[in-house]
Amino acid sequence: NLALYHLDAKYEGLSAEVERLRAMDHRIRSLVRADDSFRRNSSRGVGGAETPEASVANRLDKLLDLKFDRMKKDLLVDVNDLDLLGEKLDRRRLLLESVPCGWPVRGMLSSVFGVRNSPFTETPVFHQGLDIVARAGTPVTASASGVVVKSGYEATSGNMVVVDHGAGYRSAYAHLSSCSVEEGAFVNRGEEVGKVGSTGRSTGPHLHYEIRVNGLPVNPARFLN
Repeated sequence: NLALYHLDAKYEGLSAEVERLRAMDHRIRSLVRADDSFRRNSSRGVGGAETPEASVANRLDKLLDLKFDRMKKDLLVDVNDLDLLGEKLDRRRLLLESVPCGWPVRGMLSSVFGVRNSPFTETPVFHQGLDIVARAGTPVTASASGVVVKSGYEATSGNMVVVDHGAGYRSAYAHLSSCSVEEGAFVNRGEEVGKVGSTGRSTGPHLHYEIRVNGLPVNPARFLN
């Protein structure tokens, strides 16, 4: 997935920048601690009137201290901002990984999402997914990573696998000849979940493919490419 590739590259770049800023912060803190120690030791010398050179040096020290303090504050703000951005990118990446993408099996669309005449009763019914005709036994793959929440037989759907991808997304694969995963298993995008079949209420080998968002069926065609 090109979007995930670019996101990974951006995140790696930000992570490297955070580490660089943290190293710089550590170095600045070390320099300031060493400078403070040197001045404390130097102040134990013999007293006397301050020379013009010493007065200029003291003013320069104070100016450098102010600049160091300002740099440290700016640095810490930058690091915190990058940490927050990294967290946002992590959440964005998880969301992208949760969104189904691509064809679960290559084949011909025989029935689309929406109202159609039932092949069994010839009456209008709402078809909640896509029917993809493919050869029996063809592997069916998960369209996104997630946890298998159902793997088994139903009278209408036949052998069916349902995967919860998180962020409200679920995908379902029905009429399988067999299920390749068990409930509770984690599957990666592109991993086989079953094989094309004609189990349950079916007119021939095909995959019935559904996507639900927050429990509501949506058109899977939007996620095929």
